[in-house]
Amino acid sequence: MTHSRLEPTPARQTRPPQRRRPRAIVAALIALSLSAVIAEAQIYLPDSDSVAYSAYAAIAGTKITAHRGSSVRGDLHSNNRVTIRLRATVDGDVTAGLRIRQQGVVTGTATEGAPLVDLPSPPSRKAAVAIADRTFTGDQVFVDEVFNDVIYVDGNVSIRGSINGVGSVIASGKIVVERLDFAGEVALDATTRLALIASGKIEVGRYRALRGALVTGTRLVLNQDCRFEGVLVASKRIVIASDSVVSFVDPVGDTVEPALSLVAPSSPLVTAVTRIDLAFFYADDGTGLDLASLRVLFNGADITDACLPEAVVASCPATLAGSGEQTVEATISDFAGNIANKTFHFEATLDEAAPTVVINSPASGAIVSTPLLLISASVADDGEVTIVTVNGRVIEPENGQISSQVNLREGANRIELTARDGTGKTAAAEVEVTLDTPSSHFLDPSKRLS
Repeated sequence: MTHSRLEPTPARQTRPPQRRRPRAIVAALIALSLSAVIAEAQIYLPDSDSVAYSAYAAIAGTKITAHRGSSVRGDLHSNNRVTIRLRATVDGDVTAGLRIRQQGVVTGTATEGAPLVDLPSPPSRKAAVAIADRTFTGDQVFVDEVFNDVIYVDGNVSIRGSINGVGSVIASGKIVVERLDFAGEVALDATTRLALIASGKIEVGRYRALRGALVTGTRLVLNQDCRFEGVLVASKRIVIASDSVVSFVDPVGDTVEPALSLVAPSSPLVTAVTRIDLAFFYADDGTGLDLASLRVLFNGADITDACLPEAVVASCPATLAGSGEQTVEATISDFAGNIANKTFHFEATLDEAAPTVVINSPASGAIVSTPLLLISASVADDGEVTIVTVNGRVIEPENGQISSQVNLREGANRIELTARDGTGKTAAAEVEVTLDTPSSHFLDPSKRLS
């Protein structure tokens, strides 16, 4: 049987006992930067590689009872018996080494005679002292406490008021988290993920909300109207009282950074206006996104204040200074302090002006004697010219130059050249050329010599 921390920590230092903090100070501590909280975390679980922490919402040695109106979101396992009372719900599988008594709803499978599972057990006193950052002798009462280290109490533990942090509490006796007067009386911080480990009984009072892992060498009781996210482990029995909700969450914590991507604009972007909208998609499967942590830089300028972050997307107006490669830097973190830091690039063409078209030859008013006429012209744009036509026929310019032949009719001919850029703006130029062939003099009496 092994006992190990889940994260490497610096050499243990002797710390003085913490004073009990009033709630105003607790609120200030919770408001500390996420990075500082996570850096201080000393999460400990006995037998940390046990399947119990990754496969089950609750696992017990002798019996699990889910009472009327309770809800479990995850799998249950007992090496002996499981009882699902009327109107209790298990959204997952239920396995038992011996027997399952099912009156409520199980959305997955219910399997009796399942293989036994080795359960994690609390550490010995010697092992607990060796890993603890702080030790206490005798029964202890903690009020409005933030646990960001590993403490060992050689006795019983009572917890009153709020309980937050990212640490572990180990007791040689029992741990009691005292009841509240009503749901939501104290806040559970979004970063909180605690391990409560007792050789004796663990009892969680009514209306309590907790997150992490509860591991006991005997019996574990969640009283009415509790909300628990994590894993319950008891060497003997687990009782989930009426109207309580247990949801499986990895007790190790959220160590994966959020997903973050730039979804607009597409590249290359061609626009006639300097204002553009950057659109981001983000998601997190762990503790959830801290939308207030979003930060966006556009070509080095901080545009965060203009952004409109919503649940999974954010829109940020930005201003183009010109054409070329644009750089977007974006960061967002989750409530566990994992940071997504991304850099994106896209090409942009700022096309504010209409194209220019110049017919270099022939000159307007020219008289020619052959029906095949060579047109020479040039087109330009601050963006990109996408279509050029000569008398309605599409011509492909080469480096802004156009050379095209047109067939003339005898007499006056109108030649029109048009250009359109990537934003739809157009320009046109025209000349009038007269075809006067020598043979027409014989056909037209007015052109004969007298």
